[in-house]
Amino acid sequence: MKKTLFTLALLCGVLFYSCDKKNNCTDFKTGTYLVATDTSFVNTSTIYKTDDSQLQISPKGDTLYAKVHWLNDCSYKLFFDKAKMDLTPFQINVNTRGGILVEFGIPEGDVMPYVSVLKGETKTETFKGYLKKVN
Repeated sequence: MKKTLFTLALLCGVLFYSCDKKNNCTDFKTGTYLVATDTSFVNTSTIYKTDDSQLQISPKGDTLYAKVHWLNDCSYKLFFDKAKMDLTPFQINVNTRGGILVEFGIPEGDVMPYVSVLKGETKTETFKGYLKKVN
């Protein structure tokens, strides 16, 4: 009986330790990230995210401001921020149709795969990419 309890306690300890060291969705809620369509992260945009806002700067220096509305720890909606930039007709349409849904996948170290879903007038588009946490 003692041997069984000791084995169970040891197994629980190993599982807790191994799970504790892995990133999870909450590790990617705020911070500075590189964003890319693949894991090479060449010529990427940079994202600065707080609990409720996001600033994206392209390699050319173009900026996009968005409001972040968290649905749960692993998914959120982005709405272009009309208070911080003049919205194009496309951006207004995106906001009107519910924003951009972003869902995180399973992280590997400091890299988080994601899928974003954008509803258009006639079709829904899905984009896959990766976030790399740098700060």
